[in-house]
Amino acid sequence: LPAPRSNHTTCTHENSVVLFGGHGGVGYQRRAWNDTWVLNLDNARWMELFCQGNPPPPRSGHEAFAKDGCIFIFGGWNHDSIFNDLFMLD
Repeated sequence: LPAPRSNHTTCTHENSVVLFGGHGGVGYQRRAWNDTWVLNLDNARWMELFCQGNPPPPRSGHEAFAKDGCIFIFGGWNHDSIFNDLFMLD
């Protein structure tokens, strides 16, 4: 299961919901995330996906949308940076 978080994004893709990033964790382990999780709406099971290539840095407060089978991630922030970038997850 994904760790507790806020300021993440979710997008629908086919029969699933894709969750990316956010900020959170448990206790003193709070941090920005760059993980990707998929919730299968047919069986209500989560599966973590692992990005290849150049994955987005950990971030929260970003925007995301789905188009043509891909998820696009734009902007956001973490404790080091404010982002003005765009990534495509396919």
